Amino acid sequence: MVSALLGGCTSTRDYGYDGLRGAYTTQVPGIPMEEDPVLVAQNEKLAEDERVALIREDCRNGGAKSCEVMALDAFNDYSTSGNLNDLKSGIVVASRACASEARACLLKGNMIFRAYQDGMDIDEWRPGRYYSEELIDAYTKATRVGDPALKAEAYYQRGLTHSAFGRYSAARADLNQSCKIGGDEFCLKSGDELAAIAQHTTKSKGKAKISAQDVLSLYQQSCDGNNATACLRLGDKLYAQGKGKAGNDAYAKACNLNEGSACNALAYRLDRAGKHNDAREFYEKSCALQYPASCALLGREDMVKGNLSSSYRYLTQACSLGYNTSCQFLGSLAQVIGKNDEARSALRTACSTSNGVACYDLGLLEAIANSHSSAQEHLGLACNAQVNAACLAQSSVFASPNSSATAAYDKACSLRSPDACLNLGYSYLQQGKRPDAQGAFRRACDLKSAAGCEQSAALLQEQGSSTEAARFYTKACSLKSPSACTKLGLVYYSGSGVTKSVTRARANLNQACKLGAQDACVMLKKK
Repeated sequence: MVSALLGGCTSTRDYGYDGLRGAYTTQVPGIPMEEDPVLVAQNEKLAEDERVALIREDCRNGGAKSCEVMALDAFNDYSTSGNLNDLKSGIVVASRACASEARACLLKGNMIFRAYQDGMDIDEWRPGRYYSEELIDAYTKATRVGDPALKAEAYYQRGLTHSAFGRYSAARADLNQSCKIGGDEFCLKSGDELAAIAQHTTKSKGKAKISAQDVLSLYQQSCDGNNATACLRLGDKLYAQGKGKAGNDAYAKACNLNEGSACNALAYRLDRAGKHNDAREFYEKSCALQYPASCALLGREDMVKGNLSSSYRYLTQACSLGYNTSCQFLGSLAQVIGKNDEARSALRTACSTSNGVACYDLGLLEAIANSHSSAQEHLGLACNAQVNAACLAQSSVFASPNSSATAAYDKACSLRSPDACLNLGYSYLQQGKRPDAQGAFRRACDLKSAAGCEQSAALLQEQGSSTEAARFYTKACSLKSPSACTKLGLVYYSGSGVTKSVTRARANLNQACKLGAQDACVMLKKK
C-alpha cells in the first residue's frame, strides 16, 4: 500500500519507498560510491540530507506527494521510536497532502486511527477538531481515488473505524463494498472483521449485530475467487451451522488449493462419518502439504496396525515440522527398534519443550552412550520437571569410575542398595565394561529401581535382545515409569519380542498417560 501511495514523485529527485528494507531510497547522480566505508557513509548522509531538504521544500510549496513522503517518514519514525511528536507532525503534513490528493487521505486516516488505537487524546492536541469525524472524513475522501486496490483499502479502513466506534451497520456496508471492489483478499479480511464483530457483540450484549449469513457471504465470495484460507473459514462456519455437506465441499476446495489444514479438517469429518479410506487419502495429502498434525495421526494409525517403517517415517516428518509430542513418541519408537542415535535426536527436540519424560529418556540414553555431562544435564531437567526416577538416576550418573569407588559401589550393591547398584552400573559404563554394567543394572532392577530396569532394557535392545528387553520394560512399567510404559505399549503394537496385542499395547499406553507421558496420551487420542 505504501508504494502505491507514493507513486511518481515530480521533483528533481526520484523518491521511492523500498518496502523490503522499510526505508526510503534516493538515487543521487554524480556521487561516486567508493569502497571506503567512511566515504560511503559520508555520501549516504549527504544524499539523505539533500533528499530531506528537497522534499521539505517541495511540501512547503504545495507538493502533495512530497508531503506524503514526509508523513510516511514521520509515521515510520513513530513506529520505531514511539515519539508522539513524530506522529503529530506526520498527521499535520498528511492533512496538507490530503487537501489536494485523495490517496493521501488514506495515510492521514491510518495515522489518526493509529493514534486512537494507541490511546492518545487526539482531540486535546488538535483543538477544534474531533478525531472520529476527521477519521471518517479522511477515509471517505480516500474512497474517491481511481486505483481499485486503494479504494478497497479505504472502504475497509472506514469499516474498521465504524466498528471501533460501535457503528456496526455502517461497518458491514463498508466491508461489503471493500469486498466488491477489491476481490478475494479484501473479502477474506472483511469476513474476518465481520466475524469478530459478531463474536464480540454476542458475548458483550447477548445479540449479534452481524448475522452469520453476513460473514458467510464474504467468505463465499473470497472462496469463489480461489482463496484457500477463505474456503477453510467457510467450511468451519458451515459446519457450525450444521451444514456438513456444504462444509465438506468448502474444505475439499481449500484442500485442492493446497491448504493442508483444510485437507486435515475434511479427513477428520470423513473419519467421524465412518469413511476411513477416504479420510486416509486426505490425511496423506495434508501430510504431503506439510501439515504436521496429519503426519502425526498417520504415524499413530500405522503404529496401531503394526506398520513400523511407515509409522516411523510419518512420525519423523511430524517431528521435523515442529509437532513436538511426535518427537517424544518417535524417540520411544526409535529405542524400541534399536535406533538410539535417532532416538536421542528426537528426544532432544522434545526435551527442549520442557517435556520431562523426554528429558529422562534422553538422559538414560546419553548415559549408555558415555555422554555423562549430557546425561547429567538432561536427567536434571527431568528431575526439575517432577520425574522422580530422574532424580535418583541423576545422582548415580555422577558415579566415579575409579577402582576404589567401583569397589565401594559393589560392596553396597551386595548389601541390597538399589542406588549403589545403579552407581555401579554407571561406573562400569564409564570404564567401557558394558557386560558388567548390564549385570549391575539388573541387580538394581531386582531391587525395584525403575532406572535400573530401563537401562537394562536399553542395553538389551541395543544388542538386539528384544524379548529380554520387553521383560525389563514390563518391570520398569510396574514401577511406575511413564517412559517404560510407553515403550512397552510400542513393543506390543509392533510385536517386537512379544506376541502382538493391541489390547495390551493400549493398556500400557493408558498407564503411561496416567503417569504423565504426553506422547502416550496423544497416541490414545486423549489430548
